[in-house]
Amino acid sequence: FAYLVYASAWLKFHEPAAFYAGLLNAQPMGFWSPHSLAQDARRHGVVVRTPDLAVSRAGAGLEPCPDSHGGYAVRLGLDSIRGIGSELATRIVTERDAGGRYGDLEDLVRRVDEIVQPQLEAMATGGVFTECFGLDRRQALWAAGSAARSRRDRLPGLATSCDAPTLPGMEPIEVAIADLWATGVAPNGHPTQFLRERLDELGVG
Repeated sequence: FAYLVYASAWLKFHEPAAFYAGLLNAQPMGFWSPHSLAQDARRHGVVVRTPDLAVSRAGAGLEPCPDSHGGYAVRLGLDSIRGIGSELATRIVTERDAGGRYGDLEDLVRRVDEIVQPQLEAMATGGVFTECFGLDRRQALWAAGSAARSRRDRLPGLATSCDAPTLPGMEPIEVAIADLWATGVAPNGHPTQFLRERLDELGVG
């Protein structure tokens, strides 16, 4: 046990991003939640990023990041998304590595036809399509419903609806709530941070 404590302390000091990525991949641990680990990483200067369809692995991984302590950020894995799990996350990543990046949501569904609409919607809520497709979360949610009806045995483009109407973007507190719902982790802080000033006025510790 003493050796485990020493090794963990060494890793946390010298390779903090790898330390936190390893703990996130060891879930469920029973005592530290993914969100608690992500917040501890932030307190130690490690950047934690949301899952992204184009670059995430199945589990949490590392990305070069000069703004992060140790030079690496933690990128959450696709398996952190509600309802995805390690098997489907691995399937998505394997298909991407073999056939190239996904072009859009419909391309994802046609190439990985195990995905169903609730899983697509959870991915959209968790921001999985924001960086790679340039869709904000509400646009991605709008697109998920129509994309889910496309399959490889159907002609492409027929199930995709017109562009989403102009939708208001999510406020920062809504993004934090969406992250917590979709992945259990709010990389930029728990939603209560947006209420802290008011809570302090009320004497809530």
